[in-house]
Amino acid sequence: MSRGLSLPGSILGALILKPELLELSDISGNDFPSGRLRETFSKIAELWEDGRPKSIDPILLSEKIKGDGAAAFVAGLIDGNIRLDFESFRGRIFELRRKALRIRALVELQKVLHEEEKTGEVDPESFARARESFRLLEELSGIAGAGDPARLLKTGEELQAFDIRIEWLIRGLVPADSITLLPGRGGIGKTWAALEIGKAVSRGRDFFDLSTLPRPVVYIDFENPLPVLVERIKALEISDVLFWTSAIDPRPPKIDSAGFELYKRLPAGALLIFDTLRSAHDGDENDSREMALVLGRLKELRDSGFSLLLLHHSPKSSDRVSRGSGAITDLADHILSLYRVRQGTFEMIEEETLPGPDDLFRLGTGEKTRFEPAQIFLKRSSFGGFSPAEDPDGELLSLISDHLRGQGEPINQTSIIEWAKTGLEVRKRAKVSALLRKGEGRLWTSRKEGVRRIYELI
Repeated sequence: MSRGLSLPGSILGALILKPELLELSDISGNDFPSGRLRETFSKIAELWEDGRPKSIDPILLSEKIKGDGAAAFVAGLIDGNIRLDFESFRGRIFELRRKALRIRALVELQKVLHEEEKTGEVDPESFARARESFRLLEELSGIAGAGDPARLLKTGEELQAFDIRIEWLIRGLVPADSITLLPGRGGIGKTWAALEIGKAVSRGRDFFDLSTLPRPVVYIDFENPLPVLVERIKALEISDVLFWTSAIDPRPPKIDSAGFELYKRLPAGALLIFDTLRSAHDGDENDSREMALVLGRLKELRDSGFSLLLLHHSPKSSDRVSRGSGAITDLADHILSLYRVRQGTFEMIEEETLPGPDDLFRLGTGEKTRFEPAQIFLKRSSFGGFSPAEDPDGELLSLISDHLRGQGEPINQTSIIEWAKTGLEVRKRAKVSALLRKGEGRLWTSRKEGVRRIYELI
């Protein structure tokens, strides 16, 4: 497309260079504004019908267009234009129609307002035409550039050929390019945990003993007073995380507001941490339709290449579930939970008392995940954050490591499961599989060989 060429002009230029696009698409003169653009389209169509040329002769076209400067006008249409393929061309037609509909809708609305100002009444027919124009505009906006869905479908064989794999910002806890929800009751330490997650990912350093994938991190804080946030940032020595708080002008926009688009301008591929989900929108968290809108917009961010961590409140009845509409959990990809556990048994503590300095906490997969389940155990640090606590599976993981080391060579999963019945006194296959996933990337690695999975020590 030539420099500064308008959308209708770029379409006409493409038709001059590749007039068979006329036959492949359903474009017509009605898609162009009145005047020279519409006339030019009409003459291109006539020349195409006359002889089906491979391209339109610009000199001949100039002679058919009325008015001065026709030759320069045609030259401007094709100067630097690209030979569009069909799908790209149809996408431009959608854009052209959307612009034309937007103009028509605004004109119709202006007529309604003018009539109301003049007579004090609204003409039902004029109002109906304006409403229909806006309806068509909304409908067309939803399918603009979509093309033929059948041309976009992929077979399972084609998808298997894609070089795509699940990536983790924090191994087993926070998947990349996904929406992760972290519910928990007030005072449990969600903000501390999120800040430490952000710190680890921004630096690409281990989150306790879990490996990380370095990404930019933006912490969007709707909840905490700035002095409290700054105090925690100092305590954790956070230096690389970017913060957008309510104390910054302009304030971070609500997810369900018109300003939502600003989030798409944040650093590409960043982890966006929202503290909290409830404060980040103005909807009713118990209304499934309103929450579907909020989560739908968050999915837009996810599909734009962002990863999201949403801090959320849990009901008083349980720290393991999310508060509000079921749409919140239904539309999230991965749910974590953070709650206190008892010393020794590591069972959940249900009491509503505030956490004490000696309490233990479990951070791990909650009520739903599209990925693998995982968990770690933490305790409060002296400065207010968290530090690693003894893992109740630590001894079993150590015994598996010893067994792998004693084999002298990699062994398959079935062999480990059979050994575990006596070596670990663990007879449930699911438990052994969970232990193997837990140590993956930390104590050992695995790979597929045919139908078997092979394990070896790191």
